[in-house]
Amino acid sequence: MIDVLFLSFNDWANTGWRFLKCAQMAGLNAMGFKANMHPFHYPEQLSLHPDIMGFNNGVMGQLPEGGELSKFVEKSKIIHFFASSFIDTGINLNEKPVVMQHGGRTYREGHEQLNSVYNKFCDATIIQMPDLLGHGANNEQFIYFPVDTDFIKPNFEKVMPEDKLVIGFFPSQPKDKGIDQVKSVINSLGHLRHKFEFVTLREHNGIVIWLDSLDRMRKCDLIIDVFSEKTVNGYEYGEWGNTSFEAAALGKVVLTMSMNFKKYKDEFGSCELNITNTGDQLRDTLIRYIEMSKKELREKKVNTCKWVTDKHSIRATAKRLVTVYKDILKKYS
Repeated sequence: MIDVLFLSFNDWANTGWRFLKCAQMAGLNAMGFKANMHPFHYPEQLSLHPDIMGFNNGVMGQLPEGGELSKFVEKSKIIHFFASSFIDTGINLNEKPVVMQHGGRTYREGHEQLNSVYNKFCDATIIQMPDLLGHGANNEQFIYFPVDTDFIKPNFEKVMPEDKLVIGFFPSQPKDKGIDQVKSVINSLGHLRHKFEFVTLREHNGIVIWLDSLDRMRKCDLIIDVFSEKTVNGYEYGEWGNTSFEAAALGKVVLTMSMNFKKYKDEFGSCELNITNTGDQLRDTLIRYIEMSKKELREKKVNTCKWVTDKHSIRATAKRLVTVYKDILKKYS
């Protein structure tokens, strides 16, 4: 018997694989499949399965009758769809516990249409980011994406032996993440340029391998994740992504936006990320760290790594995930 079966067409940022690891760490017999390999070439990913490969829209599809994956579905106690994907398994999902998971643009821009379908059979909905809460999904559960702190190890020492602080900003989507705004703030710190180095993209050359991205951040003291407020469907959007958690696990100080930070604090409590939602906040925070002593800087790095390990590691996230599973299984016992 399979305790949990994870299914999706795509696994953006390898999030489904990490949630699978959460389930396995909790002692569950969990399997997971997707349709497409990730272009960032994560060293470990969910397995591809031919029964779902070839779907073009990446949101909804139907399994072939009598296929291997259909048999896995029948043997599974819980079906966990992620990345806002739904795969018609050919069985009545009202007779089996179902979890739906949302974490990005697909749900952000199409939640009304998706919920009109998914709410008919979904027992719980895992929401990965605070701006995605409150859009009508069944039984919302706020669980941020986990970070693999067993794989990503920290280095708390200053990168450069002299007193210069190394500030890194490596957005996967430069315009969306605010590269022009960040450069403008950096340029306003000309009187302090002898105290820091700013490292960013000379030009955006497309996909960067995930391991190379980690190495790039490892050479910095401070990482800026996102600084670009925008409006989606009439509401403000600007939230940190996986970069913040990965940089924290590497032992870096992290600056990022969060337009819904209260929702995070209400669910998870204190946070070691530096929230900089305006140009003045970003500038003032950068100055504070540029002028900070080596001892204080190291303490902040250590505290940031401890925070992400305590609250968002695979082990910590597993505890939250298992609680969701136990609650919905009660309905079918």
